[in-house]
Amino acid sequence: MTKQNTMGVFSSVYHFYLDGFKGMVLGRKLWAIILIKLFVMFAVLKVFFFPDYLQEKFTTDEQRADFVLQHLSASAVSKKAAARQNKDDNMPIIDQLCREAKK
Repeated sequence: MTKQNTMGVFSSVYHFYLDGFKGMVLGRKLWAIILIKLFVMFAVLKVFFFPDYLQEKFTTDEQRADFVLQHLSASAVSKKAAARQNKDDNMPIIDQLCREAKK
């Protein structure tokens, strides 16, 4: 595909959507509501409810990286241990169900 054909495809797609958005009545209002909601979710809520915990606690990027790595590793190990424990805890129940099914 040549560069001119590629531009023609993009131009036709652009004009297709432009004409569609121009013809919308209710759609414009719905898109406005969606954009306002996205702005509130990502801009306002982030500022007030999700403080930059790592920025406040640590001064260097290396300290932040070590903290994240330590907590991700600890979380993965604890989840694996918990899954192993749950599997061991459920084993007698599974054995009992298998014995009852064989009867």
